[in-house]
Amino acid sequence: HNAGGGGGANLAAGNAGGKQSASGLSCQGNYPGRGGRGLPLDAARLYLGGGGGAGHTNNNGVGTAGGNGGAILIIEADKLAGNGFSIQSNGETPPLTPSDGGGGGGAGGTIVLRVSEIGSAPVIEAKGGNGGDITSQTDRCFGPGGGGGGGVLFSNLNTWSVNLAGGAPGVNMIVSNLCDGPSNGAGFGEDGWVNDFEEIPEGMAPIGLAGFTQQPENQEVCENEEAFFVCEMPGESLFFQWQADFGSGFEDLNDGAVFNGSQSPVLSVFPMDMGLTGLVFRCLVSNNCGEMAPSDTAVLTIQPLPEVAFSFNQTSLFTIEFVNLSNNALSVEWDFGDGHFSDENNPVHVFDSAGIYTVRLTASNDCGSVTFEEEITLGTPPAAQFSADQREGCAPMVVHFSDNTVGDVTFREWHFPGGMPNISNEKQPEITYLTPGVFNVELIVGNIIGKDTILKNSYVIVEIFPEADFDFQSDELVVEFENKSVGGLNFFWDFGDGGTSDEPNPVHEYAAPGNYEVQLTVTSFNCGSTVKKTLVLVVDAVGENPETDDILVFPNPAKNRIFVQSESGVSGQKTIVLWSSNGLKVRELKDVWGARHLIHTEGLPAGIYYLEVIDKNHLVRKRIIVQ
Repeated sequence: HNAGGGGGANLAAGNAGGKQSASGLSCQGNYPGRGGRGLPLDAARLYLGGGGGAGHTNNNGVGTAGGNGGAILIIEADKLAGNGFSIQSNGETPPLTPSDGGGGGGAGGTIVLRVSEIGSAPVIEAKGGNGGDITSQTDRCFGPGGGGGGGVLFSNLNTWSVNLAGGAPGVNMIVSNLCDGPSNGAGFGEDGWVNDFEEIPEGMAPIGLAGFTQQPENQEVCENEEAFFVCEMPGESLFFQWQADFGSGFEDLNDGAVFNGSQSPVLSVFPMDMGLTGLVFRCLVSNNCGEMAPSDTAVLTIQPLPEVAFSFNQTSLFTIEFVNLSNNALSVEWDFGDGHFSDENNPVHVFDSAGIYTVRLTASNDCGSVTFEEEITLGTPPAAQFSADQREGCAPMVVHFSDNTVGDVTFREWHFPGGMPNISNEKQPEITYLTPGVFNVELIVGNIIGKDTILKNSYVIVEIFPEADFDFQSDELVVEFENKSVGGLNFFWDFGDGGTSDEPNPVHEYAAPGNYEVQLTVTSFNCGSTVKKTLVLVVDAVGENPETDDILVFPNPAKNRIFVQSESGVSGQKTIVLWSSNGLKVRELKDVWGARHLIHTEGLPAGIYYLEVIDKNHLVRKRIIVQ
């Protein structure tokens, strides 16, 4: 109990540790650690210095370990110069123990010197370590450590300054009357030995490789991870070569796209290929002496990531059945792209409305997650159609258009070249065409799914508004009508005598002289206009009483004036009217008396005119030529 540890030994023995002496304690420390026993001298063996024994550790837990022994040191040289330095292989001295037992000192090591010439001799030390000192209490005496044995020197020369002393015992740093001397029974280690020799003996056993301290282990990794194989062996100038069996025996590996560290203790494999799963690896270790040792084999197992795919079937307008086609998945999560999710394997989902939805399926296993996505289109683009309340008419022409598109419309754009306005997004726009022409109409409609365009060429035909007009020339009762209308596609003549025509420039023969109201109606589509003119037809010497016609008109042809002379029958009150051949009244003398009257013709266009002389009993018509 609380006794010291014994000193370590080489050829020289170490000594025992000190005992504990205590007053009033039932457990005394009467059995300290023994010193190491000296080893027998053997010309074929060299020994390390033995380590000291540990001091007893009691409740306080502060007893010290023994000191390490010295090393084996071999020096072979033609000339050795110390230059004031020493060659040491000393045993260690344990540190001071504040309580409990002190550790024993380590034994000195072994030094071998084979030197042909000494320049300046170094001091040779292979001392035993001292026993560990302790700090006792005044009412007891703890056990210090025993001294370690001295080391060994083998040399072909004897001119060295050598210190192979055994280590001193530890001492109690506090004086106690219970101690049997400062070391309380701990002793000195034996001094070491000096031995002469001529040659360093060489063994006949082959130089082999040390064993593996770490063998490669089987690796199970995910295909997105890196695998590492490790082999370790102690030694110098070792060469490592990793090999793999691809099916026809082991082959050397080289660094490249997949393998790295193929000539090192650690082989890495990345990126993973599922074709590598089941591959067997090993490591060959060799040295300069031609020795080679294979490691244990290790197998690479690769766990795949999920393979993600799905299909779908549309069962109604907005209902989709999804089928999970994934492999190697432990769980799935669906994102339907409309804010709804599912973890079912084969869900059925009802979307709220038409649209283009990106559906994502994420499959997961112990190696990670993989996502597959696909766009799903629900609904159809619109089919553009339109109509108009009228397509042909006269300017200005107002047309009401109607969008008759089939399907959902969220975007609409009309194009009306020649119209006002020429662009609209209304469903039923009103468009005014101010100028004549033939015009196209285009409608573009769309929704979230797509768009459609319809173009109708020459859809609206706008004509100029017709303005009716005509002129005529007569020869007795035959009249040639000349259509001078502007615009118009259709013509209707009413000759005032019950006769009609739809020819553009008709010729009409009247049955009798007289005044006729001729009407021309010109139309284009839904628009038109009408003009009326009075036609006066006369023939020479035609009256109600031809036999009494005594009207003379002269000169005929006339230039600036004509005279109307009544010889007898119409000398009373009368009205004289001069008509143009197209029925216009150009001169009139109303309610005149007398037998002779003057009518001025200057300024009148040259042509045929008709003169009427009317009284209460007579109507006389004369044809006049104005030059």
